[in-house]
Amino acid sequence: MRTDDMNSITSNTSMACMHSIANDGMTLRPTETGGRVMELFRDYADINLICVADDWNRPLGLIERQHYLSLMSSPYAYALYHKRPLTLMMDAQPLIVEANTPIPVFTHKVLSRDENSMHKGFIIVENGIYLGTATPFDLIRASYMHSTNMSKMLHEKTQILNDIFSEITTTTQSINQGAETLKHESDTLFVRNDMQNMNLVKSDDKIKILMESTEEKAEQIESSRVFIKNATQDIEASCGQINDTIEKFYEMSNISSDIGSVLEIMGDISFQIHILGVNASIEAAQAGDYGKGFSVVADEVRKLAAVTSNSLEKIKSLVNYSRTTIQNCVELMSTNSSSLTEITKKVDNISKLFNEFGIFAQTQKAEILDLYKLMSDVRDSTRTNTETVNKTNDICQILFSNVSDLTRLTAQI
Repeated sequence: MRTDDMNSITSNTSMACMHSIANDGMTLRPTETGGRVMELFRDYADINLICVADDWNRPLGLIERQHYLSLMSSPYAYALYHKRPLTLMMDAQPLIVEANTPIPVFTHKVLSRDENSMHKGFIIVENGIYLGTATPFDLIRASYMHSTNMSKMLHEKTQILNDIFSEITTTTQSINQGAETLKHESDTLFVRNDMQNMNLVKSDDKIKILMESTEEKAEQIESSRVFIKNATQDIEASCGQINDTIEKFYEMSNISSDIGSVLEIMGDISFQIHILGVNASIEAAQAGDYGKGFSVVADEVRKLAAVTSNSLEKIKSLVNYSRTTIQNCVELMSTNSSSLTEITKKVDNISKLFNEFGIFAQTQKAEILDLYKLMSDVRDSTRTNTETVNKTNDICQILFSNVSDLTRLTAQI
């Protein structure tokens, strides 16, 4: 807003040029006579200057009323100039000025001339073409108006400058307060950056410890995975051996069944021998004394049959016990085989979990490494922020100094 006011005042002052004081005076051609000049001065009392111009309206000279009347007041002047060309009584070298010439510039030019020429009128042209005439009085009046306008302008400018200085003072105070606030915030940020840097160092140490622990855990997981893998292989081998043993027990059970069948046949044979012994005893008894020897043999046969039958019963009992025991062992080993199979599956699942743990540990290690790099970047950023804060404090000090100088200069103005 202040700049617009200054521009408005400057533009108003720049319009004070010579075209503003040009009077639309009379013009005559050089072929006119002195009598025509007399008629114009007589009929138009307010005309003091007549411009002599050619057919293109370019000034050739200037006739002033005072000079003309002074010339005509001499003896025989009327008879001498009345019918003669007016060029004899004009000023052939008048002062000519362009219309866009500033009034102060032309005033300085007029004052630079000799005193006898200062009272003469002058011609105002525009690009060499007649525009009007003016007298020194017109110039003095315009100069006075220009001086008045300049005084008014200077007064307004002074008022504007006072307002600007007031605004500068207010702005300087605001800048000073802002600089103090900025310095306070910079100091606070510096302290926070320092604390953050300390925390980053601690976090850095913790991350290093965590990385070492993660690597150690990864190695332990890998060792456990290898151990579980070997254990799984051992369990699978044991399952194979148990299955082979079960097959052997099945074969033994089948053999026991075969032995039982043989024992049943032998039992039948023993029973037949017993029957044969009984029949032999009966026959020996019927034979009397001739059959006594045969009776002894028959008794021995019956005893042998009885012993054989008892032995077969014991063997059969043992075989049945063996079959039952073998069957129980088969069932128990089948159960153990199933349990081992389930254990193998679970161990395999555990192995898969350890593999996943290993992958997770590697991923975690990579993430921790990325975090470590990120913390390094944050640490570098914190260091940069600290340097920036230091530079900001230096700038604040310079700003304080500049504001103080500006305040001092404003007070002097």
